[in-house]
Amino acid sequence: MRYLESYGGFLTFDRLCQGTRLDYYDIWFPNLSPSAELLRVAGELSWDSFRRKFRREMSEPYRSRALDVLAALSHQPNLSLGC
Repeated sequence: MRYLESYGGFLTFDRLCQGTRLDYYDIWFPNLSPSAELLRVAGELSWDSFRRKFRREMSEPYRSRALDVLAALSHQPNLSLGC
């Protein structure tokens, strides 16, 4: 966890592109990003449609609990988020 001591942790949420190294991040939280299926059709959707579908995905219990964890982590003085 190379950033943990100096920055309080570096979290990313996005689906990883080919070649991205997981050891760059302290925590990888892909369940807080749009699903692979939604990302695949994102260019075909209006922003409102994409937003509604993503909000529906985020209302799933396991994703909601992940947001609770993120909210708890946000009380630390140093936390870096990436997407």
